[in-house]
Amino acid sequence: MSLIKQSGIYVFGRTLPAGIAVGAVAVYTRLIDPASFGRYALLLASAVLAASVGFSWLRAAAFRIAAGHGSELEPAFAHTVGLLFAGMAVAVCTVEYVFLRLTIPAADPSSIDLAVVATVVSAWNELNGAMLQARLSVIAWGLLNFARATCALLSSLGLIALGFKTNALLGGFILGNCTALISVGMWRSAFSGSFDRDLFKRIFLFGWPASATAAVSQVAPTFQRYVLTAAAGAGAVGVYAVSQDFALQSMSVLIGSVSLAGLPLAFKAKDLGGHAALMVQMRANARLIFAVGFPAAVGLAVLAGPISEVLLGHRFQSGAGTIIALISIATLLACLRTYYFDQAFELEYETRPQAVMALISTGVVIATTLYFVPRFGALGAGYGALLTAAIGLTMSVVWGPRVLRVPIPWRSCGKTTLATAGMVATMLAFPRHGAVYLVAAGVAGFAVYVAISAVTRPTVMRDRLAGRFAWRDR
Repeated sequence: MSLIKQSGIYVFGRTLPAGIAVGAVAVYTRLIDPASFGRYALLLASAVLAASVGFSWLRAAAFRIAAGHGSELEPAFAHTVGLLFAGMAVAVCTVEYVFLRLTIPAADPSSIDLAVVATVVSAWNELNGAMLQARLSVIAWGLLNFARATCALLSSLGLIALGFKTNALLGGFILGNCTALISVGMWRSAFSGSFDRDLFKRIFLFGWPASATAAVSQVAPTFQRYVLTAAAGAGAVGVYAVSQDFALQSMSVLIGSVSLAGLPLAFKAKDLGGHAALMVQMRANARLIFAVGFPAAVGLAVLAGPISEVLLGHRFQSGAGTIIALISIATLLACLRTYYFDQAFELEYETRPQAVMALISTGVVIATTLYFVPRFGALGAGYGALLTAAIGLTMSVVWGPRVLRVPIPWRSCGKTTLATAGMVATMLAFPRHGAVYLVAAGVAGFAVYVAISAVTRPTVMRDRLAGRFAWRDR
């Protein structure tokens, strides 16, 4: 299956769930006050941080090993991974519960309990999704995402109707992630396997830097939300969280989808085809990531104001447009690092530099948050996120070539930049308010981007058309 075809399936598998999530935000911000949403956002960020610290090492290593070996999970592999997950679940839940009771003493105890449960179920869902990606089961992966998003929305709305607020969103999140049980059959071979100590060592040595890297990506929003709560209250957290999550999810859907299609192909090229095959695949990955991510981030930043007016309830709109713009660009930079430049370390099984860079990024997050948030509130958190992402990408670009020099297709990036400039000029030509403007500007801008891209890439378009006509001839 080609990179483009797999990317299309991944985009569909993430676009529909993301659309449901966006619709959910529009509904939640009209049914729940910013303070209740802010408390939910703080607890959920804590849960996701705990999942990143406790389980990312296992998920990253399991994905890397499974992606290079084939379809079915071997008994020893499934048993070892399953046992490690269970052990980590007990440890993480214990530490997280104590931490939340100490750091948020005013929180409803039932909300803390739900946050702890959310940690485990989200980690299990992510692990199952990673195994489906490694096996190139893209359709099953898309169905899993769709089921999770749908179940989370319906469950949350039902709980809101019953009078819950913060707990309604936490409960919906938990029930949505429980849909991973539909893929439990994938682990049936675990019952016939045994614990493999050598495999455990391999998983741990490869994976622990990945946990550090994943943790820093969650330290930023979590630490920011704690500081923002202290500086401006739960209501400010609610406004920031809604804006941040919308921009983050929107960008992650596009960049993450095309990247998830290319990563297993790059691992296979490295393991089976050698350096030349790897460079060809990485160059293709880079072209696609930038061609999708750059115009998406710029377009979202340009339309951020109208998006906040149309999407969010009136209590959540103050400063939301600026936050969406800042987080869109920050997410682009973070995704370029995670999904492309950091692959130099993972392809060579040399992930310790990622841990060092994660530590540095953590320091940047803390410093920028403490400086910007007390001065600018929710906007300060956006400034800090952008600066942290820029420094993180710079470190990866500079350090990565010492391990593996990944190609940068400058010519293709230049064409994408030109097409994006045309897209922005088109968007700015429309009026600046209302849903009609938003749709019209988005459609027109996208059309101009595609047209300029086609003109500047005649060979690609000719090859694509020739392939389509050849298929029809057969």
